[in-house]
Amino acid sequence: MPRIREYHPRSVTTAGLDIPTAITATKIVNSIERPKGYTVSYHANPEVEDHHFGANHPMKPWRLTLTNKLVMAYGMHDAMDMYISRAATEQELRSFHTDKYVKELQ
Repeated sequence: MPRIREYHPRSVTTAGLDIPTAITATKIVNSIERPKGYTVSYHANPEVEDHHFGANHPMKPWRLTLTNKLVMAYGMHDAMDMYISRAATEQELRSFHTDKYVKELQ
């Protein structure tokens, strides 16, 4: 049976570089470029990162913060259309959720 190969990502030394230059170098090393023939979009809202959904909820604010930092650090933001999400209107919520659930949110 073949041995499992360890993953060793290509690295780039970014010490001493300013942040934009370091991100550009990382994008080149990791071959990050905008896809051709289709678009990729990334939706985020920094305000949600400060919201705690409760101890038993799977969505933790630090997960959102980590995702955003990784997207930016790897330069992936240049390969996607970036959007800041807005709060849904009550009508939009009702088109997806039951009236009972929307009332519980209020």
